[in-house]
Amino acid sequence: EFDSNFWKILEDTFPSNQSQFTKENFKLSSQFNSGFQLEVTNMSKGSKKYSSSSIVSRVQYLYGSFEISIKPIKGDGIISAFFLHRNDPWQEIDIEFLGNDTSKILLNVYYNPGISNTKYNYGVRGTPVLIDLGFDAADDFHSYRIEWEYHEIRWYVDNKIIHVRKTW
Repeated sequence: EFDSNFWKILEDTFPSNQSQFTKENFKLSSQFNSGFQLEVTNMSKGSKKYSSSSIVSRVQYLYGSFEISIKPIKGDGIISAFFLHRNDPWQEIDIEFLGNDTSKILLNVYYNPGISNTKYNYGVRGTPVLIDLGFDAADDFHSYRIEWEYHEIRWYVDNKIIHVRKTW
């Protein structure tokens, strides 16, 4: 069951994305009696050549443990991602799968020092980090977790720590 008080399905996109997010591409999963599917289609939507989907929490967090079970999409030009994000100022902690090689995981931290309405960020400070998983993530579901504390960020795959980022 979808809780619209907690989740929001996006119907916009970001400038460099080649797909438009739509509610039609969001499907509750009946296969496992839980979860959802985000579909990518070769159908144009608005000014974009493709359509896809994105879901966000309506709740804001400062620190915590955030986990997802995901099977990313394999395909050139596709990025499957799970991330913590805010817009103003832009700050992001993420996990990304590049569709051309889903045997690796890309970890990022984008940091803006906190000045509202500024367009710059400091994403190059120690990131991105590309890690070989030792398996193809697109073959099956795996658990991915971000643990965010004041002094460090930790990334896990199937409960195994794969990277730590300390404060700079």
